[in-house]
Amino acid sequence: MSWHGCTGTWTRRSTCSSFLRIAGIVPGALAVQTVPAPRLEVLVGGTVLVALATAQMSRSSPWRPGAKPLAAAGSVSAFMNATAGVGGLALSVYALRTRREQTEFSATMQPHLLTIGLASVAAKLVARPSSHPGLSPWVWVAIVASICAGLVAGEVLSHRTGLQTARRLMLTLAYVGSIATVAWGVLELLP
Repeated sequence: MSWHGCTGTWTRRSTCSSFLRIAGIVPGALAVQTVPAPRLEVLVGGTVLVALATAQMSRSSPWRPGAKPLAAAGSVSAFMNATAGVGGLALSVYALRTRREQTEFSATMQPHLLTIGLASVAAKLVARPSSHPGLSPWVWVAIVASICAGLVAGEVLSHRTGLQTARRLMLTLAYVGSIATVAWGVLELLP
């Protein structure tokens, strides 16, 4: 796939680079097989904390949005999702550094997270079939219902929340997610 075909609107670039994002899942699935999960959680969560803080404090010009930076952010996001389940954090950094409009950013997050989520599960099952979580059907139904409820709540809130508030909420959730990932990894490393 050439980069030339990945130009145009934010949605077209996002859709085109979705295929390129999968490249981050394979090394992520392999890393999960060789590196203990707590160490990956500390590494991934810590990296995002540093990236978020650096992006917020940076006085340099914003990154220029384009196919290459988006594909790179998507691949990092996919790797982070496969290793620590926090794929949205890398794209939060990307959105912050490119100063993407919150509405455009939010509209492309759901398809991206669905794509890398399903691909991560599939890659882990191929790499280690015994890694299937073995959840009961009711738990899977609850997971799907929670996702649907979150989408509905997000849609309702998007009409009642200003763009700056939405951006602050995104950053707050990214920081909380990063800190929680590091804390969980550290707790798992303790004897």
